[in-house]
Amino acid sequence: CFLFFCFKDSLCKVTNEVKTVQFEDTNQFLVIYQCDSNGDFKKTQCDLTGTYCWCVDKEGNAQQSSLKSKELFTGICEASEDSSLNDEKHHHHHHHHHDSSKNN
Repeated sequence: CFLFFCFKDSLCKVTNEVKTVQFEDTNQFLVIYQCDSNGDFKKTQCDLTGTYCWCVDKEGNAQQSSLKSKELFTGICEASEDSSLNDEKHHHHHHHHHDSSKNN
């Protein structure tokens, strides 16, 4: 949805508003959140100085453990998201071996 009014309800607002992101180790970074064309947060966000990057969830919350210096950061957000989606598909196969044996 590329029309301008579609962004009204999107989670990620395309603004130049500078936010402060707090990480567990008390590092604070200034960031202008980057959004994709759907109005979602881009999975990778980087601080204003371009020194550090991290992954965010759908709400734009930083994943604390993902903080890395930018030169070490190579698309790990997309990679981790893909594998987690695949895992969820596998979890739908429930094997009830124990239940069936009780019915004998």
